[in-house]
Order: sequence, then C-alpha cells, then structure tokens
Amino acid sequence: EHRGTAITGGPLHGTATIVRSGAGPFAQGSHHSAKCLVYAKESAGGADLEVPCVFADSSGDKWYMLVQESDVGGKGNQRIVGGTGKFAGVAGNCSYELGNLPDKRLVAASTCAWQKP
Repeated sequence: EHRGTAITGGPLHGTATIVRSGAGPFAQGSHHSAKCLVYAKESAGGADLEVPCVFADSSGDKWYMLVQESDVGGKGNQRIVGGTGKFAGVAGNCSYELGNLPDKRLVAASTCAWQKP
C-alpha cells in the first residue's frame, strides 16, 4: 500500500495457442510462450491495470501486446503493438475475457483483429 493505493506488480508467464486464423503470421494451431509484467493499482477511486507482454513462437519470432485498463473486471481490451521477424509491423486490437482456475491461475480467451503493412 502506498498513500491509500494498493499496488501489485510481478511477472506473469504462460502460453497462447492460435485456435482460429486466416492467413498471415498468426498460424492456426501455433503455440507461443508469453512473458508479461503486471502492474496494478487499486484505490477508492477505482483500479488501473497495465500489462506489457512479449510472445514468442517456436522459431523465436516475437510479437508484443499491451493491456491498459481502468475499472478492471473480467473483460477488457488488448493491443498488438509490433514484433520481430514475421511479426514485424503487425498491429491490432483484441477483446478478452478472463476465467479463474484453481491455485490462483487465470485463463484468457481473446478475439483479435490485426493488420500488417
């Protein structure tokens, strides 16, 4: 706690699997490792969340995602903000919904629209 605000921060590690995709760098059935840094603030005035993430596929190419939310709940929005290799220049938006699992774990289901120049 800092001056009436609860602050939480720490690493978040997980995976992402592309369940459905058209053409392009996000190949259907591909798996990606995820490393994120969670920074959350909660006070009487509300809650704010910022989560920058880097995802890497089996070839080592990376794509970056950013979550920035106020009034945090079980649903929200993410932005795809570039990458390396086949993901260079990619940009887009995703909506997500969180689900709770045992042992304080979360699962997120996302639907994304992206473009690449």
